[in-house]
Amino acid sequence: WYSDLRPHVTVTIVEASSHILGSFDRSLATYVTRSLQRRAIQIRLNTAVTAVVPLDPESSDTSLDTGSAAILSDGSKLPFGMMVWSAGLKQVKLIEKLTLPKGPTGRLLIDDRLRLPLQVSQGFGRVFAIGDCAVSSAAPLAPLASVAKQHGRYLANVINHLGTTLPE
Repeated sequence: WYSDLRPHVTVTIVEASSHILGSFDRSLATYVTRSLQRRAIQIRLNTAVTAVVPLDPESSDTSLDTGSAAILSDGSKLPFGMMVWSAGLKQVKLIEKLTLPKGPTGRLLIDDRLRLPLQVSQGFGRVFAIGDCAVSSAAPLAPLASVAKQHGRYLANVINHLGTTLPE
């Protein structure tokens, strides 16, 4: 951290929902929010980025020589020199349209072996969901790459053994 640059840098988190880290426990999200705010990081909740536009060179804002501005859903403009965008925790249309049981965030409910809760006639035991689209109601995990990687390894092992034994 280069503390001498602190007066020249502003960090703003723009979050469309009512709190950051939506897939994590609310107490952890609250803790992280307070920690970020103590570091003078601005957090804009219930606000989404609707567009990104070039900064008007005729603007009276001289704080940036070049850059762009994010247009926010509340109508405000957030100028920036650099943006890091992490967007899209919403499920893809396929998952949204499936008429299968889903958790509160729209993720498919799975059992402890990553299987969808289907009847035998629907393929019970042979239809799996992994990664960001899946969640176990018994032991929910955050939609992180490390979780998806573990899911993938487990499922690869199951698939490699389909000819022998399928986990009960």
